[in-house]
Amino acid sequence: GFDNIIFKLGHKLSHKKNQNLIKIIDNYGPNSIAEITLSIVPEEFVEKTVEQIKIKQKYGILILAITRGTKTISNVQKEDIFQPNDIITVYGSISNIKDVFEELHTLNKQLNTK
Repeated sequence: GFDNIIFKLGHKLSHKKNQNLIKIIDNYGPNSIAEITLSIVPEEFVEKTVEQIKIKQKYGILILAITRGTKTISNVQKEDIFQPNDIITVYGSISNIKDVFEELHTLNKQLNTK
């Protein structure tokens, strides 16, 4: 309850529309469960299925769930596609999670402004 209110308040105060928000849910040694709010889908993932992205093979990140509006997809299928404003629950190394959902976006943004 209270944690959710604080998260939402912090999200509204600090979240930029062109930046994905990563919220760490829990830590398990070197890995974490995190929620990523996709303001922008990384360019590498646009219009590609989970299978085509190969996120587990390339980055060691497991997709646990996708929340889209009021619907939660807890059994993510290989044909699912990420959409802006999805909240993705993942498991993996926090550095890999940040690399994929923060730094890829930043790199793509830099390339697109040149």
